[in-house]
Amino acid sequence: MSDALNYFEAMREMDKGRPELPLCEEPCSDCAVTGGLYLGYAVALSKLPEDLREDVSRKWFCHNDPSKACRGNANICSVKPK
Repeated sequence: MSDALNYFEAMREMDKGRPELPLCEEPCSDCAVTGGLYLGYAVALSKLPEDLREDVSRKWFCHNDPSKACRGNANICSVKPK
């Protein structure tokens, strides 16, 4: 788990200054997370501290609409809309 923690902490650091994205209302029918492509990353993130899950998930963009955050990942990581 420390590898995942280091990875997502580095991701959070790189994303500093980027605005948070509004969450998609529902996961896309072809969601890259729930469809399996990024599922392992989302599951690893879901096991990390809440503040890290929130920070990363609110900037993890949807592959269909990059102006919104991925709802599939948000659901796995228990991130709620603001």
